Amino acid sequence: MSDGAPITVPYASPIFGCGPYHMLEARLLMVSWAVPRDVAAQFLPPPLTLPEGPIIAGAFIGDMHQLPSCGKFHEGGVMLPAAYGDRVGTYAAYLWTSADEAIYVGREVYGMPKVLCEDTPHVWNGNQINATVRRSGQEVVGLDLAVEASVDPGEVMRDGPRLSVRFIPDPTGETGGRRQVLLFSTPDFAAKDAWRGTATLRLPPHAQSRACALLPEATHLTGYAVTASWVLDRATILSDEVY
Repeated sequence: MSDGAPITVPYASPIFGCGPYHMLEARLLMVSWAVPRDVAAQFLPPPLTLPEGPIIAGAFIGDMHQLPSCGKFHEGGVMLPAAYGDRVGTYAAYLWTSADEAIYVGREVYGMPKVLCEDTPHVWNGNQINATVRRSGQEVVGLDLAVEASVDPGEVMRDGPRLSVRFIPDPTGETGGRRQVLLFSTPDFAAKDAWRGTATLRLPPHAQSRACALLPEATHLTGYAVTASWVLDRATILSDEVY
């Protein structure tokens, strides 16, 4: 906003300011795997659909540094490919975040489905990295990676366009609310270093997560440990409707 006015509450002490939002050397563990179309479709909110071709899901857990807006926080998520018309991108089916600043930016500005998790930084045991996301004392995502080889950061797929659906409730109860489809990107994505190895993924059953339905059949996957920086750019509103 050009006048410098707060874009969130409390008015006198806004918890975040205007973007873009810069991520500085986040340390990420990542894996990807194939998911049946009928299973993946259950996790996309309308009006998003699945794109053509194989459906590849991804999971990540990161120790994040987003300055000056959100500071240091822990985050994990489960991602799926999605489409809106001829626009194709990545949709976050689940995102867990340990800092309220990062939750509010994600939910209020970009419509990301962020909820609170505990701050549980990565733990090194020899050449193994253990990462977990815990909510209310229970694990919702776990990733373990045995670091085996340094790889060219270009081997790790860079982050592409993202799609989200932002729901704005109607407090009168007369409608469901407003539903907006947003498209945004993370330009200037740059991986500083990357390591590959054998990984295991846990998506245990949880009362507030059905991500376990996406769990791959394979017990061992190829995973990556990456240090990367990027910019969370401003979004484009592709549709805006009352539902």
